Amino acid sequence: MCWTGCWAHTGFLQVFRGFYIFLINAFEVLAFLVIVACAVFLIRRNIIRIKRFTSKDLNGWPRSDANYILITEIVLMCLFLTMNASDTLLQSRGAEHYAAANTGNFIISQYIQPWLDPFNNATLSFIERLCWWLHIAGIFTF
Repeated sequence: MCWTGCWAHTGFLQVFRGFYIFLINAFEVLAFLVIVACAVFLIRRNIIRIKRFTSKDLNGWPRSDANYILITEIVLMCLFLTMNASDTLLQSRGAEHYAAANTGNFIISQYIQPWLDPFNNATLSFIERLCWWLHIAGIFTF
């Protein structure tokens, strides 16, 4: 049984194929830019030590809160990209519930696929579903 994006691949994708692929590629570019921006902000806060971020007023939860939010954003975006990479890899392998979609590779997640390639289809399917559920749960929690 398909728990995640299969409904999109079987329904939305068949009707709006080009628009769907464009949207996912746009989301991936945005996800990558979010990762870069959050990494820059983490470096500014914790390594460069800008004067306004070293104030004693920020000691305690204000400093840690900002770091937790930035790290959470990076994790959420990595989950999204990993989900797409495992999904498209399963499609290319012709795995059950994935073969019908055939979206092709996406602009950013295609570079994650080589790290996932050694896994078998069952493990990849688990990774894809786990990433989807963690990503959506993180968004709802956020």
